[in-house]
Amino acid sequence: MRDQRKLRACELADELALEVYRVTGRFALEAGADMTAHIRRVVVSLVSAVVEGFAQSTRSDCIHFLKSSLSSCRELRHCVSRAHRLGCMGDQPHALLVDLCDETCIALGGLIRSQHS
Repeated sequence: MRDQRKLRACELADELALEVYRVTGRFALEAGADMTAHIRRVVVSLVSAVVEGFAQSTRSDCIHFLKSSLSSCRELRHCVSRAHRLGCMGDQPHALLVDLCDETCIALGGLIRSQHS
């Protein structure tokens, strides 16, 4: 079993999760409760899939979970942008989360490619 904690993609996903919790904690209650819950579920799924992937015994199973994580990362980026457009978060937190999502997606894509070789 490999140690996912040493991977940049895992570090980024974890940093992204922490930042999502910080930002969504400031959402307006009336406008953001459902969105907060959804965004948090997505980011937890993202991080969990990376961890699950590296707990798998086969490379193909690992890749499956990493692709799931990448999909969640893309979904999260969309949700963050929607929350910004709805006025649930300001420009600065939005830019930070979008940058973290993009960097995490790139790292996950590289990790997936590396597992194919």
